[in-house]
Amino acid sequence: MKSINWDYLFEIDLPVVREVEDACRRMNLSSIMSFNCDWNEEVVAQFYATLCVNRITKTFHWTIQGKPFSVGYADFANILGFSSSDLTKEKIHESENVLDDGELHFMYDSAYGDIKFGSIHGLTPYYKLLNQLFRYTLCPKGNDLDNISDMSKNLLARMASNQNEFSVFDFIWEEIIICSVSPKKSCHYAPYIFAMIKEVTGVEILTDKGHQVYKPKKGQLQCLLKIGAHAPRRSAQGPLHAPSSSQGPSSSQNPSSSHGPPPHAPKKKGILCFISQGLFACFNVGRHNAQEIHAHRKYVEEQLLKMEERQKTLMAKNDMPHSLIRAPMDFPPPTTFYNPWEELGSSSMMFGAPQMDDDDIEETDEEEEDDVPAADTPTDEEEDDDEDDEDDE
Repeated sequence: MKSINWDYLFEIDLPVVREVEDACRRMNLSSIMSFNCDWNEEVVAQFYATLCVNRITKTFHWTIQGKPFSVGYADFANILGFSSSDLTKEKIHESENVLDDGELHFMYDSAYGDIKFGSIHGLTPYYKLLNQLFRYTLCPKGNDLDNISDMSKNLLARMASNQNEFSVFDFIWEEIIICSVSPKKSCHYAPYIFAMIKEVTGVEILTDKGHQVYKPKKGQLQCLLKIGAHAPRRSAQGPLHAPSSSQGPSSSQNPSSSHGPPPHAPKKKGILCFISQGLFACFNVGRHNAQEIHAHRKYVEEQLLKMEERQKTLMAKNDMPHSLIRAPMDFPPPTTFYNPWEELGSSSMMFGAPQMDDDDIEETDEEEEDDVPAADTPTDEEEDDDEDDEDDE
């Protein structure tokens, strides 16, 4: 988990950041998202391992090193800085089921990529930034970052301008319970839990995990949101028609409508070419190492023979008994394997397939496309048939 430094994000100077912060402040999310507290991983793990929830009294019970502790619903909320009014607001987990992917349609715009409901693909900058911030705070995720899962969908939908406020603490409370009973969930919400444990136990526990702050660079944020210099360009065939987003706020940044690249982008190297380069690189590195080892062993053997000859010569001069000088060892050359790349080029291809420039690849693709006749283009055979018909007439 990471905390949000709103002042840092404001310095990036993107309108969508202001729009997101205004929405978070309106929903009373700003403070808890900027909450920062280092934690002790073992203590948080013990909390989750021993947690027992009393739904009637709304109390958490757990043990640390065999000693029992407990905290009430309202007390936990107060420790995190929530007012009593937050606890009386509408509760998402009680009033809603997990939204279907299709119900999120108002968050998407085809101008920001291919739309895939239930994922981050095609999200407008407003909702994409919200999802990014929630992923570090209220809806932490460790993997599968492309998909919007479970109650994260409901939380994002609640950020539309026409939605009412909800109980933020109750959302955290219920998600902690879900983490405690789900084997696939990690020990999320560690900063909030550890701050509560320190308050309840009254013990100053040493921390071993720092609570990092989310500090993206402007270019990284623009690339993530596909805005500014990273905005997708519209096709030359005309503007894209995006679905209506009347249910949610419109994006502050729209993609540029300047002339974009041609409809058919040049092809790049295929996966088979990439794999073949890797395989031949491994093959040739191994062959190169085998040659180096063979040469080194041969050199060492020659040096040992020279030393042995000197030793036996000295022993002979001093009439000392000695054995005959042994015959040199035979070092057959390494096994030769067929390498087709040697037939195509020089030693520059030693560690892989021949490298083609991007320009060469584009030209090759264009030639291949030119060779394929269009659907309405007559072939040479058809033209010859037409000429024969005219001659017959």
